[in-house]
Amino acid sequence: MKTRAIATITPLIVLGLVAVAPNPAQGAIPNIKDTAQWRNLNSFVNTLEGKRNTPATQAQKNSFRQRLNTKQSAANSKVASLYGQRLKKITSRDKGQEQRQINRLLKASQLRVDALQAQRANRIGIAKETFANQVARIKGRFAASIDRYNRQLTSLRKRLAKTSDPIRRQLILNSIDTVENELTNVRASQRKSLNAATEDHRTRIAGIRSKYGARIKATRAYFQRQIDVVQNSWKVKYDDDVAALKSKRTREYGFVGKLKSRGEGYIDQMPPLVTN
Repeated sequence: MKTRAIATITPLIVLGLVAVAPNPAQGAIPNIKDTAQWRNLNSFVNTLEGKRNTPATQAQKNSFRQRLNTKQSAANSKVASLYGQRLKKITSRDKGQEQRQINRLLKASQLRVDALQAQRANRIGIAKETFANQVARIKGRFAASIDRYNRQLTSLRKRLAKTSDPIRRQLILNSIDTVENELTNVRASQRKSLNAATEDHRTRIAGIRSKYGARIKATRAYFQRQIDVVQNSWKVKYDDDVAALKSKRTREYGFVGKLKSRGEGYIDQMPPLVTN
């Protein structure tokens, strides 16, 4: 169920990308024809249209052309400025929305990793408790024998201390050696059992860490792939948006150029004014 829940993230992200659209009510950027620079150029071209049949000297025509060029340059600068504003707007908008989607994925990834880490800690805790109980059982299994041999040694050493007869002392010493050997063997068996339990515990802990380490790594890799999908999707969208903005800029430069050409045509139509 968790895998299926995680796997639904990508379609939701794609739908989110498709649904994104700029709100024209929020800081709308005008077209070139809605700017003062365009109106100034258009007004001057209209003035030239009204003068196209009025005789003019060459100096006057040159002055008209200079003014026309100046107004065209202002309009072209405005086209460039509008492009910069639009580019900045879509960059800010797209990057903001992209980052919000990435942040949601990072949060989902961390929640899943936290859950896996909690499961790992729980499994390790259970393993440690099991190991502690096993150690207690092993020690308990050998405790009676060790205690019995220790009592025997204490008794034999007390008897040895009270005996001066060489033969009896030797017999007691032999008994002490026998009991000590038995005690050594019991302790060796206990140590062997404890070592085996410890090694088994270490193997179990290593297995738990490896298992959950792999799961955590796979989870992070999965969400990183989703982040890559988001970033690539937004890159494609951004590139498309920039291409559209460049096309719009080209069209607006074209509008300005055509309007200027009209003005030049009107200047060319002005009859020459002959001065004496």
